[in-house]
Amino acid sequence: MANLDQAPSRSMPNLLHVLPAFADEAELRLNTIVELNSNTINKYELITETGHLKLDRVGYSSLAYPFAYGCIPRTWDEDFLNRMELILFP
Repeated sequence: MANLDQAPSRSMPNLLHVLPAFADEAELRLNTIVELNSNTINKYELITETGHLKLDRVGYSSLAYPFAYGCIPRTWDEDFLNRMELILFP
């Protein structure tokens, strides 16, 4: 779960606006809202107005994505900065 600066409540805040870009700036560790998880065929889309994730498409093949893909919060400039993380398996 994300490290938020506010207490939990019944309504979920928009993580794009309350989650900092860096989880630990000294170690250059970034927060990422994942839209495409590794080893899955489901693709989620982030709705920027509400911060909700919706199922965008389901892949109908056995091909699974070998990477995690998402956006970095608080980097809005026409679009969010994206991050891709390659997952290597032995």
